[in-house]
Amino acid sequence: MRMSLAEQVYRTLEAAIADGRCRPNQRLVEQDIARDLGISRTPVRQALQRLAAEGFVSSARQAWTVREHTRNEIEQLFEVRIALESHAALLAAERITRAELDALQEVHERSLTCVDAASRAELVQRNSEFHSGVLRAAANPPLEDLARQYHRHYFNQRTARQYSDEQATTALAQHGQILDALRDHDGCRARAAVIAHLETSREAALQTAPG
Repeated sequence: MRMSLAEQVYRTLEAAIADGRCRPNQRLVEQDIARDLGISRTPVRQALQRLAAEGFVSSARQAWTVREHTRNEIEQLFEVRIALESHAALLAAERITRAELDALQEVHERSLTCVDAASRAELVQRNSEFHSGVLRAAANPPLEDLARQYHRHYFNQRTARQYSDEQATTALAQHGQILDALRDHDGCRARAAVIAHLETSREAALQTAPG
């Protein structure tokens, strides 16, 4: 099925927000976006309305801006993310295949070379691949889709980029613990490992939050 223009614009803007090319509080001007993409304003407006409904942008005084979440909002988003991803890990421990385990192991091993500050962009990518792999292994598409929505917020990318070497090492060690639990098909341990990992991520995100 061919992707609509509104869907294409949505994906373009969502990616730009998530990876930091569109910064918090930056204005998003429909006319400028439409001109840059060579399309009419209608699909741009539709994409921005969808992004607003998902909490990525805000609308005030007939202007769109990239939303900057408060500390309380970040806390709340992590509460949801922890609930979703920890349950996904529980399911994944029961359902993960050998091929999925091997793929996660490969991602993890490649991540171990990304501890130094010069490799932060690659670490962000590997981190996303690892979490996506766990969600996929849960074999529950509605849960996977919902969890991905909460992983896409810009502060997840910003936080990972600003990790110290020590924080990066800790995060990767926690990935290893999650992987070990999945390999042992131990759902309770996998769930606990994901909770501990995301609680660490939450604290790091709050350190970069406004106010």
